[in-house]
Amino acid sequence: MVNFILREGDYQQLPKRLLRNVPGFEASNAFQVVAADRDLPGVVCAALARYLIAAQRQAMTGGEAGAELRRVLRAIYEAIEDLATSEDPETQNVVVVDILETLAGERDIREVIKRNLLPKSRELYDRWVS
Repeated sequence: MVNFILREGDYQQLPKRLLRNVPGFEASNAFQVVAADRDLPGVVCAALARYLIAAQRQAMTGGEAGAELRRVLRAIYEAIEDLATSEDPETQNVVVVDILETLAGERDIREVIKRNLLPKSRELYDRWVS
């Protein structure tokens, strides 16, 4: 499991942590579109949501997901959960606004993603998005 230890002020470090801890994210199309804004937590978190959407769609349409794709999906869901468990209000806000609301807009896979969210992420989704 990816282990984020968020301290006060770590909100600004979110982009670097996500790029370091989520396999393939930095090279993904979702991130490359916003690479010029790589220091903005909200922009990078929204790109992470788009990366999750693409990976989840690939898993759903490609038959049984390969080990690497399962590892990527697990890392993304764990990264979102780690952010969701932060007590920092800015961090929780970026989870809701830039990740969960982006995911909720994907009607074709919204329920699959919601089922795969870990407990705190799902709680935030149910409270603020549903």
